[in-house]
Amino acid sequence: MRTSSLLSLIAVTATASLGCQSDATAPVIAGPSMALSVVPGTATVDGLTPLRLTARLRLPDGSTVPATEATWSSTDGTIATVGNDGLVEGVREGRVQIVATWHDSRGSSLVTVVRRAPGEKEPPRCIDEIKPKASVPADETCA
Repeated sequence: MRTSSLLSLIAVTATASLGCQSDATAPVIAGPSMALSVVPGTATVDGLTPLRLTARLRLPDGSTVPATEATWSSTDGTIATVGNDGLVEGVREGRVQIVATWHDSRGSSLVTVVRRAPGEKEPPRCIDEIKPKASVPADETCA
């Protein structure tokens, strides 16, 4: 009984002190119902232009927040590398999965690396979550 009263007091004190600050934001605590996604889910990059991926955490209420502390990895660093900030750089032609991890949650993006000939236009960047494939012009195809 005494432990639960103490925990209640701590929770109320923490809530009250955070609530008094106008710029206070509640910390995101990892939970089993949180899913991590990577935007875009699929993309095409050339060896000359890097692409920034972002990790988004879906909260139990359905909203999403950036997972700024996600760690990034490439399943094949000989095709593409990824930095701590989600910046993907193509190394050679091929397909690779870029994975973001936040606590026990994982999300990924399938990235196709193509080589562009000098003077050739930049390949389209397909962003499944933002632009439906039906809206991609007929002369632009997504890998």
